[in-house]
Amino acid sequence: MKGGISLILDVFKKKSSSIKLEDWFELRKPKYITLQVIPHSSNRNYDTELLIQTMAAMYRLPYQRLKKEMKEHKNFKFTLDLPEKASFIIAITKDDCRFYLTIPKRYSNLFIEKCSEVWKRATIKEVDSVPNFEGEKYELHYKKEDPLSLKVNKKTNEPLSNILGVKDIMEKGDEIDILYNFIPIGQGRWRGMYKETMKRLSSGMPVDKEKFTPAFFIKFFFISLIKGIDFTFDILNDVLGDGKPRPTEEVAITKLDALSNLSKNTTKKENATIIGTQIVINSKSADKSRQHNNAIAVAESYKVINEDNNLIYRKIPEKSKINVQDHTIRNVTVNKMSTSECNNFVQIPGRELLDKHKVNTKVEVLESPIPEDLRKGSIPLGESTCKGEVQAGYLPTDYNFANLALMLLSPQGGGKTTLIGNIARSANKAKEGNIVLDYIKNCELADSIKKVVNPKDVIEIDLSKEENFQALSFNEINYTGKSEFEMFEVANMKAEQTLAFIDAANGDGLPLTGKMRRYLSAAANVVYLHNNTSIGDVIKCLNKYQRRIEYVTWARENISPQGLEYLEDMLDALDELNEIEKETDKKTKEVIRCEVVGTKDSKIEGILDRVNLIQENIYLKYMLNMKADNNVDFVKAMEEGKTILIKMPEHKFNNTMVKNVLITFFTSKIILATKLRGALHEKPSRCNVFYDEIYQAPTAEGIICNVLSQLRKFGTKIIISAHYMDQLSNRLKNEIKASGASYMLLQGADKKNFDELKEELMPYELEDLLKLKQFHSLNLIRYQKGYAKFITKLPKPIWEEKGKVA
Repeated sequence: MKGGISLILDVFKKKSSSIKLEDWFELRKPKYITLQVIPHSSNRNYDTELLIQTMAAMYRLPYQRLKKEMKEHKNFKFTLDLPEKASFIIAITKDDCRFYLTIPKRYSNLFIEKCSEVWKRATIKEVDSVPNFEGEKYELHYKKEDPLSLKVNKKTNEPLSNILGVKDIMEKGDEIDILYNFIPIGQGRWRGMYKETMKRLSSGMPVDKEKFTPAFFIKFFFISLIKGIDFTFDILNDVLGDGKPRPTEEVAITKLDALSNLSKNTTKKENATIIGTQIVINSKSADKSRQHNNAIAVAESYKVINEDNNLIYRKIPEKSKINVQDHTIRNVTVNKMSTSECNNFVQIPGRELLDKHKVNTKVEVLESPIPEDLRKGSIPLGESTCKGEVQAGYLPTDYNFANLALMLLSPQGGGKTTLIGNIARSANKAKEGNIVLDYIKNCELADSIKKVVNPKDVIEIDLSKEENFQALSFNEINYTGKSEFEMFEVANMKAEQTLAFIDAANGDGLPLTGKMRRYLSAAANVVYLHNNTSIGDVIKCLNKYQRRIEYVTWARENISPQGLEYLEDMLDALDELNEIEKETDKKTKEVIRCEVVGTKDSKIEGILDRVNLIQENIYLKYMLNMKADNNVDFVKAMEEGKTILIKMPEHKFNNTMVKNVLITFFTSKIILATKLRGALHEKPSRCNVFYDEIYQAPTAEGIICNVLSQLRKFGTKIIISAHYMDQLSNRLKNEIKASGASYMLLQGADKKNFDELKEELMPYELEDLLKLKQFHSLNLIRYQKGYAKFITKLPKPIWEEKGKVA
């Protein structure tokens, strides 16, 4: 019998020894992460109570934290999640101030969302560490019972403003860390506690939180003594008086007086959401005296929120270790505070405090994410940091949106030249063409671009050198003999550009009159019926009657009757310019001789004045009369993705009119080449045309205005740089905006630039532009989904000191 029992016991012991406690029951600690909150100058702390309410909502009863999990072989396991908490930490040094939020990992997305809702422009990022609390430590706790409230005023930044004042007495190496530990608690017993306190308050009893101190007992003794004396007088009044008891109304009023002086914050606290709150101040310094003074200065800062209750400080024993991730900090009082009271503690500084206390870790400008559509491309805009994430930004790649104009606004030294160089280099790598019209100083912009693009793709037109002179001719288009109408069409296209060119040559700023345009247009349309003719030939047709007669005679003899109907009014206009000498018979009065002997200069005086202005400049006169054999074919160059550098050094071309004429001429060639390419392809490859300070060529501005909205269809992208928008004509400003252009406002850009685009740049504010770091840009980029607004750090220069391509 005994042997059987022992055998059973042995089996039971073996079985029980094989089952471990952790196999069927586990206590699971919460995992925490730390978020750093980087303040922005526009921050407001009106709604930080929302964060506290989110923390309070984490409370769960034990049975809600207990889970039963099924395992293999029909076994099960119980898991009890330990309660969770959250903490807010302020770390202050002499030259900085950082803010951290320690939260349960499983709520990370929720708290990031709430933080973004409360502090819309702050950056929230996860970090690996928080300050350690190893120094002289103090705790703050209520002086009176928990139902009595502190002051609450969401419109101020108290006590944070007072706390940051400690920076004035801190020295380098000193540290102050403040821990607010928020512990979610059940709300069931709160109202009972509140009523008990109100009952003691109305009865005149002390409501100090610390019940077992000498001060409490002394206060309790004197209150009891006074109540005893009062009771004695009541008895004597009953015995010796008239026998009438004190009216109940008087007693009620006496009780009410004790409660009537309570603040609204205390009254509201009865129905408020309550959360357990621990407050720890930690001070570290090489100087122990200063370490103590710093801690006391911060502790005293909380007096500003005294009301029905106030916070008093107590030193924590040095041996007490503080672990930020502990649910409840040992040896630290838990205060039952309303979520609105805690609004006083979860605060980050705004503009005034950031500037006043020189906080370095801050978001200087609004951070916006770069849309996915602009995170890939061939033309980089630089990198953007948004909420701690670094994102690369590019100009759009969609054909139509990529071809829209780009406006670069920057002061001198703002990085504009480097940016244009980077754009040109990236475009060249993407097999896109570039045309740079450089007429500023010594053409440093063109030279910098020459260094970074493929040398094989460079076509350099230095107009200060004779070998680079270009005839003032539109050699890109010629009549190929297909039809008479094509001949007229080609001539008319060249005539349009010629009118723009002559219009640019004026000293009074006035455009050509209607009569002048009639004669000039007639000459151009007739002269350009012949290939290899130039603007110089058009001028000769006007002021040399022999040449004019040749052109008119050829037209009348070689053009079909139907074609002459088209040309007749132009030929008649040219005939009107002839100075005719007639000889008549004295007797019969018959004309016996009629001969053209000259030109009626009075009819074309305005045109000739402009031609004279052109010929006053040696470069223009030379180019006006030369043949087009050496001319660059812009259509061919744009098709091949070449980079054309048109250089007009300022010391050689310092006359405003000359600049205007040349820029207008080359702009006309570019527009003409663009239209011709449109006839070759449905979607011509992109060519970027760069203008720096286009206001120096007002006639070219007018040409661009006329065609800007159409250029995107032909693959030509206009890129204009200026110091400020008002440098452009109102018409060009409006046309750029209406065409859907993109804008880049580089650091230092004038505030008037922001005002021009204020509505489009919202929610960015002027302060964001003014606080841009060097070589950063506020971008307004048009793409498929509208306008994207974000800030980027511009790409670094891509050329090395020796000029080699990086």
